[in-house]
Amino acid sequence: MLFNMIQRIRFFLFLVVLFASAIPAETQETSAASAAALDRIEAAFTGDLPQIIERRQLRVLVSYSLSNYFLDLGTEHGFEYELLSKYDEDLNQGRPLSKKIVIVFIPVPLEKLLGELRAGRGDIAAGGLTVTKQRQELVAFTRPYIPDVREIVVSGPGAPPIKTLDDLSGHKVWVRAGSSYADHLRSLSTRLTTSGASPIEVIEAPNSLTTEDILEMVNSGIVKLSVADQHIANAWAGVLTDLQVHENLVVHSGGSIAWAVRKENPELRASLDTFIGTTKKGTLLGNILFNRYFKGSKWIANPIIKDHQERLEQLREVFQKYGKMYG
Repeated sequence: MLFNMIQRIRFFLFLVVLFASAIPAETQETSAASAAALDRIEAAFTGDLPQIIERRQLRVLVSYSLSNYFLDLGTEHGFEYELLSKYDEDLNQGRPLSKKIVIVFIPVPLEKLLGELRAGRGDIAAGGLTVTKQRQELVAFTRPYIPDVREIVVSGPGAPPIKTLDDLSGHKVWVRAGSSYADHLRSLSTRLTTSGASPIEVIEAPNSLTTEDILEMVNSGIVKLSVADQHIANAWAGVLTDLQVHENLVVHSGGSIAWAVRKENPELRASLDTFIGTTKKGTLLGNILFNRYFKGSKWIANPIIKDHQERLEQLREVFQKYGKMYG
């Protein structure tokens, strides 16, 4: 499923490049120009904003999820997608067509976002990334576009009774691979073991699975416990009726979600900071987009209804396999 989705996205990227390129006189020249542009997408490049503008290509590394970036019938959607598309519009204001900057979204697994960014495979990493000390050692973060984020416990049918965070002791908690949830759960587990309690079994799900996938598994009872950002958990609880959101069980609070850039790209970071100042959550546009993807559940229902049973069975097999591995 994930492989096919990535192939579709790669084809979509090719079409973006094809139609964004200036139209030459000959079809053969068009094909050559498009192939060259696609090569530029995949080639390593670490230039700052002036060089990005010069090459007329802004590459955004994204992590696929039904909150931040996804495809529906070949059309891109998501909070990150809409916000960064608006940034691209701002960059292109007043530019002639021949100088327009093309924004390209490149999906990679969450745990590879920062590595690909540092390697020059993208210019911005946008995956609903919570700023952590470990990540700050690797990259530079913009100002937050979603501040004051809380990571909370969620449970489903058959879950053990969890009244306090201490009750997580000795239990398996599944989270998205490469997420800040895993780091914060391990810190909590260390605190518990220091006081003599059993550790939390923090299990990072296969990297093809998103936070939303895991929430579906919790709702179905295949996975008993997980952790998610509160705004994501609340949005999905409107559709996943057996998903219990424990707003009082806060694994981490005061988090900041931001975009990442390379440390040697201060001009790009400054430009993004200026943009975020007028579009972050709390501003008019920021609130419109946030409410669209995280406050209502109407938009969530459609992709679930269309292929819910097939996806559920695929995920059930994955979790049963990994559940046996972890006892």
